[in-house]
Amino acid sequence: MKKNAIRIAVILDGGLVSDVVTDRPGIEAVVLDLDTEGADDDEIVSLKFGDIQLEGIPCEPALSRKPKFVESLINTHKEK
Repeated sequence: MKKNAIRIAVILDGGLVSDVVTDRPGIEAVVLDLDTEGADDDEIVSLKFGDIQLEGIPCEPALSRKPKFVESLINTHKEK
């Protein structure tokens, strides 16, 4: 991975995004939840993604800055 790359880790719990962690400030993140069952029509957005149309509910995950955790996770992944 590039030394100056912005590094982001996404933490899943039971298939759900529980946290998004970054190594520097100024990062914004949005998750598009494609499970729209039970959602109100005004919560659902429709966006083009390449050649397909996605419908989902945009959610802002918890976003925290933990550079040492992100570095450890990335280094652990590289070792495999």
